[in-house]
Amino acid sequence: MLYQLFDYDVLGNEEEGFEINDVYAHDLWVTLQGNESDKEIIQLIHNGDDIEIDHNCSDDETIEFVLRCNGKPVGRLSVLR
Repeated sequence: MLYQLFDYDVLGNEEEGFEINDVYAHDLWVTLQGNESDKEIIQLIHNGDDIEIDHNCSDDETIEFVLRCNGKPVGRLSVLR
């Protein structure tokens, strides 16, 4: 499946909660076969180990990314339609 990368502008904090204020599309598309590990998916879009996949908010068509330290949403991969 072909996914497009989106970044978030986020308001709030860890104590009061986070709110996605705006979403920005990137000209980055990733093809996933469905058998990639979380680490492999993250390496396709980000250099570093400070983000992780939020499995509570992800499904077959959307992969949500959050900061590992506090759960702040940072972006997503969404199926390109």
